[in-house]
Amino acid sequence: MLQKHPERRTLAFLPLVEISKKFARIALEVGLMAEHVDGKDPDRIYKVDRFRQGEYQLLTNSQLLHTGFDAPCCSATLNLTPMFSSVRYQQIIGRSTRPLKGIVDNPEYNAGDRCINIALSDKPDAVILDPMFQFQEHGLMIPEALSASSLEEAEAIRKRRQRTGETNLGIAQRDYVLEKEQEMLARLEAERRERQKREEGVISVKEFALRTDNFPLANYVAVYSGEVKPLSKFDRLLLKQRGIDPESVTSRGECDIACRAVNIRRAHKLAEIPVVLELIAIGTTPKRAWMLSAVEAKRILKVHGLQ
Repeated sequence: MLQKHPERRTLAFLPLVEISKKFARIALEVGLMAEHVDGKDPDRIYKVDRFRQGEYQLLTNSQLLHTGFDAPCCSATLNLTPMFSSVRYQQIIGRSTRPLKGIVDNPEYNAGDRCINIALSDKPDAVILDPMFQFQEHGLMIPEALSASSLEEAEAIRKRRQRTGETNLGIAQRDYVLEKEQEMLARLEAERRERQKREEGVISVKEFALRTDNFPLANYVAVYSGEVKPLSKFDRLLLKQRGIDPESVTSRGECDIACRAVNIRRAHKLAEIPVVLELIAIGTTPKRAWMLSAVEAKRILKVHGLQ
């Protein structure tokens, strides 16, 4: 730091208060103007002000100045603390990435104007000193993270902006939230319809195929002219009687294979689909419910006062 960055005002983050104090002492011994500050230090406001005024080259702390601290003169951060949170890491390095006051404040500036003003200012850049190489995992804070509630949301908004070309962060976040609300409403409606179908004793053909390890049915694609025909009223009635939602079946060929699979279960004297759904509803695990015989299934339902 003394050899490569003597002109910078550096904020250092240490894992413990005692280590921060020791680090400040070592820095003083090698010739750096250094000071430690912590939450119990009665002179902390005075020390922070002196750092802001440029009287210290190095201010060390532990878990104190990662948020809510603004010192425009700070042009370097040194992180010596293991970081498991990307938010916390980005908060730390964000102490030095703020431009000087008045440099980018004009609302009429575009991105190019801001970049030029920063480059020509007394603080054209910032240095992130990261001896533990944590930057690769956490990275810099992206603009979307300024208003997003999580890094996942920020990344999603960023991808949406790249896709739509939206430059206004506020509009991009609003559109993202509205899109998520619509997705949630659609998911809730789908879940409601699914619950209603289960109450009627039917499930989708895909779920039936996967629950019973019927891979030909799960991956079925109609090919021949007789297979691709739409369902008739009789087909729909047949499927519903067997416990399969007719709306989930796309062709006559898929209907034939599904009904054949149910008939095979009947031949093996396994529980019917509506009975299986009742068993699951009273707490039987799906895996066991689909393997029970019709006789055993009826016995369990009888114990629970059901038919």
